[in-house]
Amino acid sequence: MLKFLKKIINIVIKFFTTPWFFYDPRPQIANERWRIHKLDVDKNFPSIPHMDCVTDSRKKMNIYTGEIYFKNNKKCIDKANKKELEILWKEWSFRKIVYDERIRYYELYKKEVKESVPEIYKEEYKKYVDKSK
Repeated sequence: MLKFLKKIINIVIKFFTTPWFFYDPRPQIANERWRIHKLDVDKNFPSIPHMDCVTDSRKKMNIYTGEIYFKNNKKCIDKANKKELEILWKEWSFRKIVYDERIRYYELYKKEVKESVPEIYKEEYKKYVDKSK
């Protein structure tokens, strides 16, 4: 029985730590380490999806504007610069999670995500959505 439980735990750990489930960008953004992951329970703030700060768990980042907030506080405390956001959006693994989470949000709530993907990725996103139907 113990062997079986260990196998199950290892499968669960592998599932939640695979690259398709989260994206941990390098280099840092706004001098902090960040992570975006699928199935985030605090889905609505500050963006859908958003990034969680690894080095300070109180912080969240809007992936579309780069604005950084403390949890449950609507006042922006910092902002990622344009170059940092461009580097982030260039990564396919990041965009894939964003696209998947936008689709999931729509399926759950039947509402479009208010923020739009950067202009250069709009066509790619549209094709991704069409392919997922």
